[in-house]
Amino acid sequence: MAKTTSIAKTTSIAISAKDNFSPAVTSMRNTTQAFRKDIDMARERLIQLSNTKLNLETAIKDTSEAMQGLKKDMESGTMSMTDFIKAAERLESGEFDTKPLSDELKRVSQEAGRAEKDLAKLYDAQAKLENRAGSGGLLSALAGAGAASMIGNALSGAAGAYVGSAYGREASTYFQSALSSAGMGAAIGTAIAPGIGTAVGAVLGGVVGAFQSETKIFERKDASFKEYYQGLYSDVTGEQARSLAAGTDIAGARERDLVAFETLLKGDAEAAREFQQTLIEIGRTPPLSYNLVSDISRGMIALGKSTDEVEERLNSLSDAAYALNWSDSEVASLVSLMDSAIEMGKFDSRTARSLVKQGIWVKQALTESFRGLASGDMLTEEDIEVFLKNLGDNGASVEEVVDSIYKFMSREFEGAALSASETYTGLLGKLDSYRADMDAAMGEGFMAERSAGMREQVNWMSGASGEMLKDANRMIGQWQASLENQREEFQRDAMTAVMTGVISDGFADSAQRERLEQMFAQYQELAASDAVDAGAAMGALLAEAQAIAINEYNASEGAQLQLNTQIDLAERIRDNATLNELYYDAGYRWQEAISEGMMAAAGGAESKSFALTMPTSTHIPSSFRDYADPEGSWFGLGWRNHAYGLDRVPYDNYPAMLHEGERVLTASEARSQSNGANITITGNTWNVREEADVERIAREIVSQMRQADMLM
Repeated sequence: MAKTTSIAKTTSIAISAKDNFSPAVTSMRNTTQAFRKDIDMARERLIQLSNTKLNLETAIKDTSEAMQGLKKDMESGTMSMTDFIKAAERLESGEFDTKPLSDELKRVSQEAGRAEKDLAKLYDAQAKLENRAGSGGLLSALAGAGAASMIGNALSGAAGAYVGSAYGREASTYFQSALSSAGMGAAIGTAIAPGIGTAVGAVLGGVVGAFQSETKIFERKDASFKEYYQGLYSDVTGEQARSLAAGTDIAGARERDLVAFETLLKGDAEAAREFQQTLIEIGRTPPLSYNLVSDISRGMIALGKSTDEVEERLNSLSDAAYALNWSDSEVASLVSLMDSAIEMGKFDSRTARSLVKQGIWVKQALTESFRGLASGDMLTEEDIEVFLKNLGDNGASVEEVVDSIYKFMSREFEGAALSASETYTGLLGKLDSYRADMDAAMGEGFMAERSAGMREQVNWMSGASGEMLKDANRMIGQWQASLENQREEFQRDAMTAVMTGVISDGFADSAQRERLEQMFAQYQELAASDAVDAGAAMGALLAEAQAIAINEYNASEGAQLQLNTQIDLAERIRDNATLNELYYDAGYRWQEAISEGMMAAAGGAESKSFALTMPTSTHIPSSFRDYADPEGSWFGLGWRNHAYGLDRVPYDNYPAMLHEGERVLTASEARSQSNGANITITGNTWNVREEADVERIAREIVSQMRQADMLM
């Protein structure tokens, strides 16, 4: 390219030296300029494609690494079930599918190859035009550019692999972007001026690459930050929604339980509430739950037990259930067995054996309660069987036998449930129970307020307004049905016209009537035909008839009235929505809010006025901070208004809003005014022999002033 530049200068000088040059020279000059323009466009296209290729390679690498990281987190076993499900959904959603990126990379790579070939052809054509094809100057420059680009890509790939492995993805991004851009810059510099151009291009490319890497890292961090806080918002609001849904279920169930207890306690609402709270406390610690004790207690009260007796029995069951590791179903089965014995008035040996299988020592329970009914300290199995068969003769009842079982559980396993309250399982049960209370409180509040609204809605719907709405709905239904009837009527008439030739007056369009007549004639011919495909053609005619019917229906008065009504409704809704911005901008404001990232979070309220605040956190790239105002302005978007002046500009690139009539002093002028000093340059006799002397004189003056501490 250096030789090409030299040729261009020589040609230009040669042409300008001639007052009258030939058409051939003019053509050569115009053709050369056209080639240069084409070369510039081809070079820009190649650079653009190369940058796109780099970005796609980085995106594929980042996506693959993110997917692998997510899989490792899932395999580690440290994720909660909710996070694991979310991660699985992300993997299944195609978020990490790199095939589209790979396909695009393949396409861009092919396009870049073609662009490089086109550029080579242009260089070759220009070299031939300038009679320099044999020198190899342009082709050498092109070869050097291609080599530099290949070296840059190779180095960036190696840096991405080794540096990423040693120092992580962030360092890999820095090295890969810097080296790749350095290679691209060297390629561009080689194409312009081999040697010095290559070096300068590599340096500038490396600087640009470093800045691009910081931008990519910041974008990655900002995206991660957005994902984090948006996920946190979803978790918080999702938990609140879950709590409300669960709370209404719990509160509703407790409300129904309270009604049942109040009924069983003969309408004593206060006693019912106190008893329900007692059941809630019993159900806080495993193994018994509130739902279980609530169900059990209703049966006990129905059998005549007082709330105090029920509470005593439930405590006995709780101790025994923990000591013997009963499940809810086993507890419910045991209670049901004894309640059934009371109802039937029969407690036989089979019932006793069932209790023994559950861990209840019936022999000891009956001995302790009815000692003296048989010889010896402990009743034998024969004694128990005889005793149970003759309960009435022995002066005992089934109720007393069941009481003896509960008393035995209370004595034998006393305190077991209490000791369980501080175990992990017990604490977990308490936590779940209190969480249920929290949910129930939200549900109670919602139900109380919502009930008032539902009462109003019921009153409205059951009153005169409801009757009017029913009449309106009835008429709307009739209108919709009439349209359906009309549509079907058009379809019947159209098919009838094709099959019989009788055309309804509903088909007012003469062209449609003529077509129906033609279709009738065709249908008659097909009906009389023995051709195998006649049925297919007849079916096509009937299908066309249905299409004609739909068209006629759409043009009918009823269908047009419905369409005009819908359009009018849409227009009135649209016009009404514009009356107040609050009607329609909620969705936009929400999307804007969740699109903000770290800059908005660090800037606080100021960011809402589009005066972006620069945070002092180190997570903002240093190259960004160079253009930022630590006190609030960033990239010139938060200009300072100093209508009353500013004693001193605090730092370089400080943005400010100027006003008409104000003056802006240089630092030297400001210091001179502050110090009251005047600058006088004497001995100003200058010998200027050439243009370069002016610059040398200026530099010397500045040097002397700096030595006098006037500019420092």
